[in-house]
Amino acid sequence: MWKIQGRYVWIYALVFTFFIGMREGLSQSQIRTQMKRQHVKRYRWGKKVKRLPQHAKVVSISDSIQYWYKAGTFFQPWWGKFEVVPPPVGIEIPARPAGYIVLHVSGIPYFYYRGMYLIKRKGTYSIVSPPEGAEVFFLPGKAEYKFLLDNREFFWLNGIYYEKFRDETGYPAFRVVGVTLSPSSLPSP
Repeated sequence: MWKIQGRYVWIYALVFTFFIGMREGLSQSQIRTQMKRQHVKRYRWGKKVKRLPQHAKVVSISDSIQYWYKAGTFFQPWWGKFEVVPPPVGIEIPARPAGYIVLHVSGIPYFYYRGMYLIKRKGTYSIVSPPEGAEVFFLPGKAEYKFLLDNREFFWLNGIYYEKFRDETGYPAFRVVGVTLSPSSLPSP
């Protein structure tokens, strides 16, 4: 393993990401997205933390349901700790999280970040249900259900059905094919 010491470590990380992205055939915007992601601490859904990140802000859908938000991650109280939860539809946040990508579906720009679909509304960003047909290159966590139907691979994650396919360059991607609140309509394994 190489060990780089000093204050310029982040420069090495950015340069390395750029050259790996070029080798993999990624576009410049995809490379920039990869570079932005390196500076954000990310938590996986379901993780329990003892303390909230510094400067986490309270956001809510109603007076009775509150979340804490920091850099694209939502937290809720859980037995004296805080649990990382999927992004709640309906909440408004002040800014897009670093590392987002822009998706254009039916001419409407959506901002996507780790399972969160945002639309700009009056100076803030609202979390909305994903539009059918949206295509992303990665899922934000492990799929809760995975199944095959007519030799096509599908995933169900946080109420969203994704179909796995290969994009025009041959890389695996995921397309939103439906939204539901429960997996009761999934085929049995």
